[in-house]
Amino acid sequence: MKKKDIKNLVVDDSPTQRLELQSLLEQEGYSVETASDGVKAMDFIKNTSNLPDVVLSDIFMPNMDGFQLCGKLKKDYPDIPTIILTAHNDEKNLQKAFKAGAIDYLGRPFSKTELLIRVSNVLRRMDNEEKLNQDIIELKKTEKALQKSEEKFRAIIDNIPDVIWTSDREGITHFISSNVEETYGYSPQEIYKGGASLFFGRIHPEDVDNTRIEYENLFKKQKMFDVEYRIKRKEGTWIWLRDRATSIYEVDGVMYADGIFSDITERKKVESDLIESQQRFKDTSLSTADWIWETDIKGRYTYCSKKAYKVLGYRVNEIIGKTPFDFMLPKEAERVKQIFIKLLSQKKPIIDLENWNICKDGVDKCLLTNGIPFFDGSGELKGYRGVDKDITERKEYEERLNTTSLELESAHKHAMYMLALASEYKDPETGNHIKRIVQMTTELALEMGIESKRAKQFGEDSILHDLGKLGISDYILLKPGKLTENEFETMKQHTLIGAKIIGEDKWFKNAKQIALLHHENWDGSGYPKGLKGEAIPLAARILAVADEFDALISRRPYKEAWSLEKTVKEIKTETEKHFDPKVVDAFLSLYKKGKLKKYV
Repeated sequence: MKKKDIKNLVVDDSPTQRLELQSLLEQEGYSVETASDGVKAMDFIKNTSNLPDVVLSDIFMPNMDGFQLCGKLKKDYPDIPTIILTAHNDEKNLQKAFKAGAIDYLGRPFSKTELLIRVSNVLRRMDNEEKLNQDIIELKKTEKALQKSEEKFRAIIDNIPDVIWTSDREGITHFISSNVEETYGYSPQEIYKGGASLFFGRIHPEDVDNTRIEYENLFKKQKMFDVEYRIKRKEGTWIWLRDRATSIYEVDGVMYADGIFSDITERKKVESDLIESQQRFKDTSLSTADWIWETDIKGRYTYCSKKAYKVLGYRVNEIIGKTPFDFMLPKEAERVKQIFIKLLSQKKPIIDLENWNICKDGVDKCLLTNGIPFFDGSGELKGYRGVDKDITERKEYEERLNTTSLELESAHKHAMYMLALASEYKDPETGNHIKRIVQMTTELALEMGIESKRAKQFGEDSILHDLGKLGISDYILLKPGKLTENEFETMKQHTLIGAKIIGEDKWFKNAKQIALLHHENWDGSGYPKGLKGEAIPLAARILAVADEFDALISRRPYKEAWSLEKTVKEIKTETEKHFDPKVVDAFLSLYKKGKLKKYV
């Protein structure tokens, strides 16, 4: 862009200083507009179709000062850079200006050369933003991709840990972003005053000579400047920096370089840790009994410890280049491959993946696979590193244990049925009451949305709900008429008797709870504990409805069997009194679906 096409807006309440700045810039060929305060400057910007390329503003002005103007420009016109001009260049005011949105500052009094350098630097940074953005993006591949637009670039300067700088060939800093203090410990003002020695004088003795040579070659030979060195922070700690120049240029016979440096201390630590980790990995592979391996992203082995021979019977050269799926039967290979593909797409670790493999001698072996993804310097997934453990013996033991567990469970169920049948024989009129209760309890639980396995367990645990009737006399159990008050109190004891007979065995814990509490009522009027609402276990609440339903539709010594319709109406009436409303809703749903007819 030609200078005559570049518009500068000078904002200053002093007519003399406005005129002086206007004259200096116009002599250099720039186009210049002026305003006496921030309000007039904003009015000019809002009403012009040709926005200024640079705003040079004083700080202390009436109506709207330089801080406020910077803030307005940053908010409404973020593409217009602002250079603060002030005689009050103390650190507080400068930090406030940068925070408000200024991109640079110039302390009064200043020379024409200094003014033109600052304006030229700002314009050059604006003109070269695409190139600088691309360089920054390349630099940050292992950390974060930088945003490409000018507006986002300014935000990066303020917020990322990378530091932007402009220096001459002597190493004197003419611009450095404000975040340098966070990285290096020194403020921009301290760096401007400290000169070249504040950098080169604090570089590690082992790194300083090479850094100086590379920096000199940047200007002498236009050789790329991209170095890593250690430097001592203000408080005395050492950090690693990667420092690179993005461009060099000349202004009024003086050579300058723009660049960026990054704190790579953590990266260096990771590199050091990686070297140590690789050594540990090597040591572990030699000492462990397990098979240690590494694959690429296609699952092909790129490393294999010699323990593979002990595990599968194959030597290292027989495994390298193949995949784990090559040592499995087709069905198992496909299962494991689908798991691997899913983990690979999500870049997640392989955790305790059991898989069956065919040894070289044809024997099946079960391996427990664990692995973690690893990445290259740019963050790209390279493959997995992990370990396979032979758990064949453990799987065989688990199979035997599972068989024993199934046998115990079968014996447990058989014992429950024997006890239930013993109690059923006390009252021959109840017929298949226990079987119907098991089925009805299970169906109600399923209708309530309870998971199938748990619903089935509710049904099986209901088998012993009336076991306590073994302790009630036949006279009371089989009495054809209504029980007296004393007889009913005796009958109520069957819940306590049943719980006592079942005892404390863990296999019968839920069955005991149901036997004890299946006569508790939703409104708290039941027995033996007078529990109310959800304080009553869910299984007992479900059984209460199933038990009442079966009692009403069945013939008993003291009554004839009720019709289905009459039974449903009675249970509906007892909602929120005797029964849990949610269980009754499930019961009515079964009725509407016609699933209760089979019980009549």
